[in-house]
Amino acid sequence: MTYEELELKHGDISAFESAENPGWFPIEGKMFGGIKSVLAKYTIPLTSFILAQEKEKFGELRTYWDWSFDDESSSTENPVINSAKHEIDAVIDEAARESANTCWKCGQPATLQSRGWILPFCQTCAEQQNDYPSGFITNFM
Repeated sequence: MTYEELELKHGDISAFESAENPGWFPIEGKMFGGIKSVLAKYTIPLTSFILAQEKEKFGELRTYWDWSFDDESSSTENPVINSAKHEIDAVIDEAARESANTCWKCGQPATLQSRGWILPFCQTCAEQQNDYPSGFITNFM
């Protein structure tokens, strides 16, 4: 999946700031698809889901979000909204776990982790970095 495909398919709820992590685009696409499915399951308008931030942190995809409702009946006290929140959190948590084990450059299984700025890499992508091999650790999972 390319950056353009991801933006075209999920641009209505995404907040992509850069195309630096193409290896994670399929994970992001699956995550946004899962979020949309949960919203549809509970008949929550897509506009109620607010993606506050999406970024890489400590070698994982991090996604921060919130709700925005026009009426009080849709508040977070509502058990339906609460159930939807837990399901969305589970979708986001799964994406974070998957990203930690996926090369952020190409999407192959990660076998190495960079030192300093923590990022998951496959062997091939790690070898293309200036600080390979001293700048990487193995068996990080």
